[in-house]
Amino acid sequence: MQIRQDITVKESIYEITLADGMQVHMIPKPGFAKTEVALSVAYGAVDRDVFLRDASEVTTFPDGTAHFLEHMLFESESENISKQFSAVGANVNAYTSQTRTSYFFSTTNGITEPLRLLLNLIFFPNFSSELIDKERQIIAREIRMYRDDLDQTIFEDTLKALYHNHPIKTDIAGTEESIAKIDDYWLKMAYDTFYHPKNIHLVIVGDINPEALVAQIEKHPFMQLTRPNRLMYRVVHMEDNKVKRSLISTTKDLNTDMLMVGVKLDKTNHKTAFENDIDEIKLAFLLDNVLGKTSKTYQSLMNKRLINDTFEFSITNEKDYGYILLFTETKKPIAAKRAILDVLMHLSTYFTDEFRFLLAKRKMLGNFIQSFDHISSLTGFLTEYVMSGVDLFQLFTAVNNITFPEVKANLPTITKDSCTVVHYHR
Repeated sequence: MQIRQDITVKESIYEITLADGMQVHMIPKPGFAKTEVALSVAYGAVDRDVFLRDASEVTTFPDGTAHFLEHMLFESESENISKQFSAVGANVNAYTSQTRTSYFFSTTNGITEPLRLLLNLIFFPNFSSELIDKERQIIAREIRMYRDDLDQTIFEDTLKALYHNHPIKTDIAGTEESIAKIDDYWLKMAYDTFYHPKNIHLVIVGDINPEALVAQIEKHPFMQLTRPNRLMYRVVHMEDNKVKRSLISTTKDLNTDMLMVGVKLDKTNHKTAFENDIDEIKLAFLLDNVLGKTSKTYQSLMNKRLINDTFEFSITNEKDYGYILLFTETKKPIAAKRAILDVLMHLSTYFTDEFRFLLAKRKMLGNFIQSFDHISSLTGFLTEYVMSGVDLFQLFTAVNNITFPEVKANLPTITKDSCTVVHYHR
């Protein structure tokens, strides 16, 4: 077992790759009452097209398969799985994102038994036709419910406008048409392809004994099995920064117009996960400096009543897709759209406050250190980076070394061709 330490945050990460290939990362937190465990599979909604070792052509899974599989692992014909965890004092949950599926629990009563239940949950699935039909109806209701959530639909419409063919443009849950195609064949195929130990990461944070936990995991029945690794590689969908549609304008039942501006990042040049994370952090510094709630530009837009306090922005930057999203409700949508796009296309004019940049960097580094005192935040934080193979301590050092001139010298080039606007109007 390898132990990595950082003198700045004064923490240690225990790491080991088990014989079957599963990676385990642990951070002991002596004296903390809460322990959290997250088992994550590198299988998300964008992992649609893959090459398998025993196939001669690309295998394309129906949209929503990763999310459907997550639901199925919680299904049992004889027992309520959530109640099993509750009976041993643990709260269990799961989620599917674009890049991974995570199953996790938290407890203050010791983790030996809930950890056994979590491994059972993942490694002994049930794909009976009755359970599949039942879950399909539940997911279909979720999809219909999302249609009434305007925050969700404007996000989905923006991704559809940004991307031509990338699976990121499809909702994580899929569509009613796509989930109708998902049966035991596709679920077993997805499980056998992606739920191999080499594709799984286990993160444990709390008052733990790393050696004892590894011994427990290695004794689990699943660890004694030998399974072939069917996944050869995922098909990577690289797109340049040209959007599919520059404008979507739709009438909705609302009181105030909704506006989302999307900027598509060029992903034709391959970068490492570490480089992508640094680029995303630099973009976060940039947008906070220019459009953060205490910035001059934000105050100007507010004073002109082009935006209101719903205004927010986010950045996503993965291996083969990346985008910036800016959202606001507005009474003046045309003027707001024009003003926001003007700021984005003239960032060098607005990115001038070095002192504000230094404050933002100090705040980010402080939040990084503080996350080590919050078990759930730390578990999610560690999971995010170990899944992409990024060294958490190395990232901290790199962020600390980012300078204002460096960010200013590498401002992204944003043009009309890389922007889309989705306008929901009354």
